[in-house]
Amino acid sequence: MVDEHSLLAGLRVGFGFESGRLLARRELKLGGVMIDHPAGLAGAGDGDVVCRSVLDSLLAACGMPDLRTLFEDDDPQLKEAESLVLLSQTVTALARQQLRSVLNLSVRILCPAGLNLAEDRQRIESTLAAALAVDPGQVTVGFGTSHEFAAVEHDDVLVAFANCLIVRRTQPAGKQQRRQGEIFAKEPGAPPADDEALPERAKKFEKALASKLPPLPPAPKPREGATLIVYTDGASRGNPGPAASGWVILDETGRLVKEGGSALGEHTNNQAEYLAVKEVLTWIEGNLGREFKLEFRLDSELVVKQLSGDWKIKDPDLRQIALETMNLLGYFLHVNLSHVPRQENQRADALANKALGAK
Repeated sequence: MVDEHSLLAGLRVGFGFESGRLLARRELKLGGVMIDHPAGLAGAGDGDVVCRSVLDSLLAACGMPDLRTLFEDDDPQLKEAESLVLLSQTVTALARQQLRSVLNLSVRILCPAGLNLAEDRQRIESTLAAALAVDPGQVTVGFGTSHEFAAVEHDDVLVAFANCLIVRRTQPAGKQQRRQGEIFAKEPGAPPADDEALPERAKKFEKALASKLPPLPPAPKPREGATLIVYTDGASRGNPGPAASGWVILDETGRLVKEGGSALGEHTNNQAEYLAVKEVLTWIEGNLGREFKLEFRLDSELVVKQLSGDWKIKDPDLRQIALETMNLLGYFLHVNLSHVPRQENQRADALANKALGAK
């Protein structure tokens, strides 16, 4: 029996919105269903705004970026992708990592005058339910007219809103999930046992989730004088041993400016922490310039305290790296170093482990 408290703790609501203009001589698909109409929706793939609004609502409920962030516009697979297939594949990946079950989905479609979808309601509800692996009674589709939405200025625009209620896993898939395999196997959307049965896009999406590196929204090139949020981490296998760096640069709104990491050779963990700071400073100076304010957030208290002058550096090898790092810090308009818990630095840590080749 599934624990009721666990279910309640995992309840999440997500919202999705998509719109598109109707173009002559295109097929019209909504919710994966072919609609008898002389015009179809512009956009990538089949332009199905219903499926994509549903997908965005699920991603939001699972705490993930939206569709445009996850899949770049110039992705050739996305350009040709059927939206219903994309929805089904992503649900498969989410079910293996984040999503326990979908409890309810509500979709409202605002149509231009002359497009009546009332007769297609049941087909759309059934098709969406199949993609989500739920009962059709858990999906509700309603209709309205485009002029109800003040943002629509043209008569040829179709709009879709989606709201979903899900149960999110309270802990990631892993040993605990395997111990409770019988429970999860009885739930709608339970993870398939055979990894080879996963579509390539679902595998790619799942890998991003498991590596703690889901795509972040890209930032425009920062202007001089802006503040950059910088996370860094260093990893060493053996201490000393093979070492690697990981770093993330965000703008003030949390959009990704750049992230990276590299193998560093044989170093201690503390040396790797310093070298990660040096590496990101070198990248910023070489690619963006020096006219920036830097807010460093590191999980190494030693590096923060030593670079701030609060702690002495007794190790001669570490002292040399620290001096080189301090010299680079002095180039910028302002630098602030903060110590944060390791869980707030997971992305930089994952990048360092990726560079190290850790599994």
